[in-house]
Amino acid sequence: MPRSFLLFYALLLAPLLSGQEVFVIKVVDSRYDPLFGAHIRIYSDTNASAVVLGGGTTDFKGSWIIPSALSLRPGCFAQVRYMGMQTRWVELSSQKAPAQVVLYPSAFAAPEYVVSALSGPTRIRESVYQARAIGQERIEGQGAQNLKDVLSNDLNIRIGQDAVLGSGISMQGLGGENVQIMIDGVPVIGRLDGNVDLSQLPLQNVEKIEIIEGPMSVQFGSSAIGGVINLISKKEQTHPITGGFTLYGESVGQYNADARLSIQRGKHRFAINGGRYFFDGFNPTDTVSRWQAWKPREQYFGNAMYGVALKRLYLSSNSQMFFETLQFKGQPEAPFYIAANDQYFYTRRLDQTVQLTGFVGKSWHINLTAAFNNYERQRQSFRKDLVSLQEIPIDSNLDVFNRAMSRGVFHWTPQGDSTRFKWQMGYDAAWDYGEGPRISEGHQSFGEVSGFSSFEYRPGKNWAFTPGIRYGYHSAFAMRPIPSFHAMWKNSHGFRVRASYAQGFRAPSLKELYFEFVDVNHNLLGNPDLLPEQSHQVQWGIQWQRSWVALSESKPRKWTRLPESAEGICPSKKTQLRFSLNGFYNQVNNQIRQVLQANTSGMVYRSENISSVNTLGGRVEGGMQWNRFVLDVGFSLTGIQQALEIDYQVQQPYVWAQEYRAQAMVVFHEWQGRFQVFAKYNGTQPYLYADVDPISGEPAVRQGELDGFASVDVSYTQRLLKNKLRITLLGKNLFDVTNVLQSGGGGGTAHSQGSGSLPTLWGRTFGFSCAYQFSAGNER
Repeated sequence: MPRSFLLFYALLLAPLLSGQEVFVIKVVDSRYDPLFGAHIRIYSDTNASAVVLGGGTTDFKGSWIIPSALSLRPGCFAQVRYMGMQTRWVELSSQKAPAQVVLYPSAFAAPEYVVSALSGPTRIRESVYQARAIGQERIEGQGAQNLKDVLSNDLNIRIGQDAVLGSGISMQGLGGENVQIMIDGVPVIGRLDGNVDLSQLPLQNVEKIEIIEGPMSVQFGSSAIGGVINLISKKEQTHPITGGFTLYGESVGQYNADARLSIQRGKHRFAINGGRYFFDGFNPTDTVSRWQAWKPREQYFGNAMYGVALKRLYLSSNSQMFFETLQFKGQPEAPFYIAANDQYFYTRRLDQTVQLTGFVGKSWHINLTAAFNNYERQRQSFRKDLVSLQEIPIDSNLDVFNRAMSRGVFHWTPQGDSTRFKWQMGYDAAWDYGEGPRISEGHQSFGEVSGFSSFEYRPGKNWAFTPGIRYGYHSAFAMRPIPSFHAMWKNSHGFRVRASYAQGFRAPSLKELYFEFVDVNHNLLGNPDLLPEQSHQVQWGIQWQRSWVALSESKPRKWTRLPESAEGICPSKKTQLRFSLNGFYNQVNNQIRQVLQANTSGMVYRSENISSVNTLGGRVEGGMQWNRFVLDVGFSLTGIQQALEIDYQVQQPYVWAQEYRAQAMVVFHEWQGRFQVFAKYNGTQPYLYADVDPISGEPAVRQGELDGFASVDVSYTQRLLKNKLRITLLGKNLFDVTNVLQSGGGGGTAHSQGSGSLPTLWGRTFGFSCAYQFSAGNER
């Protein structure tokens, strides 16, 4: 008899001969097909400090034999997870073993942890900051291709559009120059008119997006007065080899494709991904005209990552590249319409990052980052003969901006006292350099070195306090100490109350200081005498959340309230209610704007400090999840008060902007489908623009308004081939909004359209996304 056959019989009879019962967990999907390679871990409890007692993976029949010693131990829980499925917790009992565990596609839920917090990775519910996160499920459901797409549905966030400068952002009524946008903690450079073009940040390699509102200057330095948006790259890998591709098409003329491959071998991991995004342009009034309100874009991007585990540390090197071509084709000129002036804008981003993270000793967690960022933007102008198609160069310019930075963050948590005291200290060092014909004297640079420290103290189970301070040296400006204080109170009934006070600091950028752009269409000047922006901010919030879960599939189901420590898990049968009320007040002094000045050389825009801006507001949100239904609704009100006089005089009254938002989802467990609706109404929004007083002839800053509009998107996602294939059908902007009226002036930028109609959305479109993922080897 074969030796393998004898071994099989020995394993089968061993439990019977020993008199012990065999406990088996069988894991299946919603169609009751066995899931091979489902990962199971046995925990002593469901809270964050639970001890791992053992674990394994299911066989080709979806089964895993539980060691009898674990199954008989009281209070044990089995965590069952599978890529793309909901995580399921099952209580182990000496009375009976769970015969079958059904996993369903992941439901709409924010990721459980936020890494942009004080003490390293922290549960969102336990973070002292008012943080929130957008996970992959929402990114996929919205059909979001870049950061602009996914943020368009959030409260207290407004997305603006410029034909040349791209898309910008405002948060809590503050402009994009006050919002720090980062990728894995590294700030993104290359701001145009103060904004990072959100459409240049693709999401194909992003696992989640973390958002922290309010001044974060203590933690992240300059440009974080209004808040922080941190894009977290995909890092987790469950199999030795994983990969896939995504294809996306939209009826407006958008065609995207990307692919990825990741290999894990022992302590080493290598990942590479890349793609091409193409947009054919859009004009709401005449689709055949060569001039389009939304300019054609073509983007190429790629990323290569290598990482190695060094005991309790992880060292990684990440190289990213991005190239974009923007076509700005002019209208044919009268009277013969046989010639036009065309412009092409070329953008290149090259980023190299090295990070070392992990634990040193028993109490220290470190995160060291070194990065070099290169940003180049070139404009080429041509005179084009529309008959012969010959192009005659007119002019060209190239601006180059580089940043070298280093950041170190050190977390200390005393052994045995992890819930009471945590200390963080760190440093930031950065050197910014810009060169080009539009930079004063051809090139300019400045540097900054600063240190920061904060600690989190929890005197008991209900209270947490986090004071912090930053101080440093800037080569162009005098810096003063920047303090902050955050507090949180919670109880066992699901309530969280947070309050904070913080100061902010933003140094003028190289462009605001030294930009000189003078041609037939532009007359823009920087100002080396600018003062830094400084802010005061107060923020408060109340949150309540409660969950109930059924741990068995038997009917009638026995519902039990989910403990606070396990709120982040998302079992298949779950009921959850949540409510939040948040408020804020911001005061920004020495606000920097471009001011129109009249002189002998014509109209000149020059950067100036125009006194202050105050924003006041808040939002109310509520949501529920019941089995397969998820609903979230919200309302926000933001008031903006601006002192428009350069001599720091009269404050204007508050102008209020309203926003309404709703998200709904239905999960069809039986066939692994998901239907989602995203709706938002953006109320009237104030903005500033530069002008000249018609009586005195003196420069002035005016306030205009942008009309409100509503947008509704829907999507249906279907998973096939045991979750390897995902197909999404999309309907975007169902109300067919294109242009929105603005009144009062030119919008404050060199490329705005003036009073009248402002391009806002593409109009009604329909899209299709197909994503396939594969894996090879046994699950880790």
